[in-house]
Amino acid sequence: MQNHNRSRWEREDVERKTQWAVSRMQEGAKIALARLMDPDKKKRLEESYCVVCYYEGPTLAGQAMTDVNCRLCDTILHFSSTDTHELCQACAIKNKLCKDCGASVNLKVLRKFPFEK
Repeated sequence: MQNHNRSRWEREDVERKTQWAVSRMQEGAKIALARLMDPDKKKRLEESYCVVCYYEGPTLAGQAMTDVNCRLCDTILHFSSTDTHELCQACAIKNKLCKDCGASVNLKVLRKFPFEK
């Protein structure tokens, strides 16, 4: 087991971490408000995102060219990182699903799934 000798906790550490925590709280509140108010609803729906994915902001991903298939039509999708979508744009629009996560763009549980026969 490796022992890490860390420096003593100082006033500056508390101040820096407190500012960071307040900033995270404010950013979380801003995202929550955007999700509730949905100010970019028209653009969000045109781009086929649910409110969660649209207002989430960038996600952590590896930098590697990544090819994945659309999970409905099997079209190959090309991405410049490992942050990929579940669906191609065409399938997402046709089925009113979020291209990023695959949820309903309106976050409503569907009774009938358009892609099922």
